[in-house]
Amino acid sequence: MEIKAELMMIDLNELLQSKGIIVSQNVLDIFWEFECLCYENDKYPFYHYLLLPLIKRYPQLQDAIQAGGGDYKKAIQLLENNLKDFDSFDGYDVGEEFYSSSTESTGDSRTNIIRKALEILEKNNSKVLSERELLFSILDYHDQIHPIFSNGDYIDERLCSLYHTLAHLISIYDDSLWVKFEFVRKYLNGHYDMVISFAGEDREHAKYFADELTKKHYRIFYDEYSKSDLWGKDLYTHLNDIYTYKGRFCLMLISEQYAKKQWTNHERRAAQARAFRNSSEYILPLKLDDTIIPGVLETTGYIDFRNTTKEEVLELICEKLEIREAEQGLLDPE
Repeated sequence: MEIKAELMMIDLNELLQSKGIIVSQNVLDIFWEFECLCYENDKYPFYHYLLLPLIKRYPQLQDAIQAGGGDYKKAIQLLENNLKDFDSFDGYDVGEEFYSSSTESTGDSRTNIIRKALEILEKNNSKVLSERELLFSILDYHDQIHPIFSNGDYIDERLCSLYHTLAHLISIYDDSLWVKFEFVRKYLNGHYDMVISFAGEDREHAKYFADELTKKHYRIFYDEYSKSDLWGKDLYTHLNDIYTYKGRFCLMLISEQYAKKQWTNHERRAAQARAFRNSSEYILPLKLDDTIIPGVLETTGYIDFRNTTKEEVLELICEKLEIREAEQGLLDPE
């Protein structure tokens, strides 16, 4: 096909092989489509053009965009139009820069993106370049060369935010890509804003909170959402990992049935191990009756569901999540 695009792919493969990096065919296909798109449209290979093939070929990114309030199908159309319409003075051939170029590039180029990806792998002590690391290299590099405080220079005031979204990568405000970097990172890293521990008899309450919090774009671990992920796993180990390490908070629906179940006791012990190590609160007890749960002190602040509406509980949960986001510097400014 295009000779120059093929030369770039040969160079990329040789670079990865020299570093002992393992890469899937899908990742190579993403790079290939990136090179072809830039060649066919005579565009300098700015790193944000990689976003288009990434969204098209990375289903988990599609899920993250949808979960974060965007629309990946509209985003693909937007990016395709941007590639054709963007008036760049730099063509594909400018600089003849290869992935393996040793000189420091000042452009938002393929060289800097592959360098950032290799940095991420080295930091994680990994030799596997996946779609996730490739995406994170773009996000990390954008954070590096376009610090958040520089967003104030945008003409469109909607882009003047104290956080980056996928829309910032192309410097165009659009709802389809208005998904924060931090949300994408959390989503693809498998972390949750809230994990819910409950007995099957109390599923109706758990489902309500899971559904409503998801609508507000919080990432929630609720077993019905993770059927395919849980299928075939060693659940004893996997659930221990989730309730010990993966959530910012654990919503615990305490009831007589909760105290009796083997799996809820396993989840409880994992959550309590996390709470013991935490310097801040982790378990959020929601009492459905007067059952006393081992290890949950009576002095622990709790909400009594019998004299609080589900809407009030939901509001309190959201306030809790917003406070933690503010503490971690993740909360959107007003």
